[in-house]
Amino acid sequence: MDAAGWFMLGAPWDCSGSARGEQAAPHAFREAGLSAMVGRDVGDAATVIDRTDRDERTGVIALYETVRAAHALVDDLAVAMTDLPGRRPLVVGGDCSILLGIFPALRGHLGSAGLWFVDGHPDYLDGLSSDTGETADMELAVLTGVGAEALITLAGTPPMVGASDTVLIGHRTEGLDAASAAELSARLSRTHPAVSGKIRVPVVVGLGRHRHETFVIELTSIPLGN
Repeated sequence: MDAAGWFMLGAPWDCSGSARGEQAAPHAFREAGLSAMVGRDVGDAATVIDRTDRDERTGVIALYETVRAAHALVDDLAVAMTDLPGRRPLVVGGDCSILLGIFPALRGHLGSAGLWFVDGHPDYLDGLSSDTGETADMELAVLTGVGAEALITLAGTPPMVGASDTVLIGHRTEGLDAASAAELSARLSRTHPAVSGKIRVPVVVGLGRHRHETFVIELTSIPLGN
């Protein structure tokens, strides 16, 4: 890793609003020495969420605090990308919802961007179908244009990233029968032809109670332009 080619921006974000730990991730990574591995550390965006109320209409926790946090991250990331041309951004946080601030900034700076989404869960609920109302249950849906209006329009006209420009990697198949797991992989291949023939399913990962089945996609076989 060429440290000079990167800058780091922290996003202390906990979508539950309860300060249960996710917001401490940037500090923890710095304590572990991550900031020494990048050319510039530009500090933290003002993304702390401290409300736990659930919006009655959308079901989303701290909806307007989340919108504010997303805009704060958009602004700081956009400034850093403008002030540090040629450097790649490394946005560090402990909550999947930071994507709601990252993608509007990328869209404004680059015009468009694709997503390799590495997660054991698809995060494709909405505020009403989520048990908790946390945006970490729904950020992929929001990015691709499904969800509360205040969220899906964070970058203007939705979607922030097209479904055809998104690859879901590592979705756990535990609890699915073989036919259902195979159908999920087939749908992914149809949606993104570049991964066709590169998916092995199911694959057992981990030991003991951490064992789970997951999709594995050979990323080196996916052309960057697709």
